[in-house]
Order: sequence, then C-alpha cells, then structure tokens
Amino acid sequence: MALPPLTDAGELPLGVHRASLREILDQFGVGSAQRKVLALRLDRVYRLAEATNHLARFVVFGSFVTNKLEPQDVDVFLVMEDTFDASQQATLLRSSTMRPHKRTSVRACSGSDIALRGQTNKPR
Repeated sequence: MALPPLTDAGELPLGVHRASLREILDQFGVGSAQRKVLALRLDRVYRLAEATNHLARFVVFGSFVTNKLEPQDVDVFLVMEDTFDASQQATLLRSSTMRPHKRTSVRACSGSDIALRGQTNKPR
C-alpha cells in the first residue's frame, strides 16, 4: 500500500487512500516538532479506538496529511461498528483529545487499514 505522491499544492490527490498507521506516521509524522507531537496524538487515538474492538473506519484528513510544516492539529473521523456502546468506553472518552469536527463530507473505505482523505481544494 504505497501512498500516492502529493500534488504540486502539497496535498494528497482527491480521494480515499488506504494506508497503515506506520505508513502515515512515517510520511506525515516527521519533520517539525509539531508534526511529531501530532503523530504521537494520532497514534494514541488510533490505539484507543482500536482497543474498543469496535472500530470500523479510521479516516485521517486535513492539514496533517499535507506537506504543511506546522499543521495545527490532526483531523480524524471515526466510524464505529453498530455494536459500539460509548457508555462502556469511559476510558476512550476521558483520555482522548478528540473533539467533534464540523465537516461531514468524509468518505471511508472498508478494511482494517486507515483511510487518508485527499483535500477538496475548496476554500475553507
């Protein structure tokens, strides 16, 4: 699973790209101190979500998956299986740094890999 090269604008091509957590961290979690901090956060959130045994999709998007030197944050969209009961996952909810994101136009892929969503090139 090789990630496609970034566009001339420094973004993933539009679409959904499957990758392992290691591939994401190796490509986007290096360089600046900020990227390394965000990579640690992404790793932690992924491991917490995976530990529930109810993770269906894990989508990473936003400036973290670009060549921006200092992204402000890492955007993640979690899709949990229907059997997921948040009331039984107090550790995940208390210990994470996750906040709901206003965007809803995220496409997910199937499988246990992580999906990276390329930018839309729409003004924000």
